[in-house]
Amino acid sequence: MRLKALVCALSGALSLGACADEGAGLPASDLRAEISAAEARRAMIEDDVILIDVRTPGEWAQTGLARGAERVSLQDPAFVGEVEAITGGDQSAKIAFICRSGNRSKTARDRLKRAGYPHVTSVAGGMLARNGWNSEGYPTVSLADAGCTGADITASC
Repeated sequence: MRLKALVCALSGALSLGACADEGAGLPASDLRAEISAAEARRAMIEDDVILIDVRTPGEWAQTGLARGAERVSLQDPAFVGEVEAITGGDQSAKIAFICRSGNRSKTARDRLKRAGYPHVTSVAGGMLARNGWNSEGYPTVSLADAGCTGADITASC
């Protein structure tokens, strides 16, 4: 019985290892529900994935934004409409959502799936958690450098 359990455990571990490189570089239909910051960065560069930061304007001001990210706060009542404006209404667009730690980006992903966007994902670890965008040292820009200043700072800036 112990041998059977060991064999099952090892085969499960091997199966997970075989999936480790999925995400970036795959067709939109193969985008996983959650990807790492490294996969998100690579996907932005190689696969035309749109990265959207769903944090609040205050959070954007405190920590900056991932370079190349769009901004639409999940708190914006017109959240789905703002994302539709970014994609030009193209529901085949590949989108990765990022937040502080990965929780709100999952909510954003689920909202867009319900709105008819099948190729959406969440960035695990967000901007600030261990293995997140900032923790990995990936490039950021200040809110001012992203074109948001003073009275312009709103839920979608």
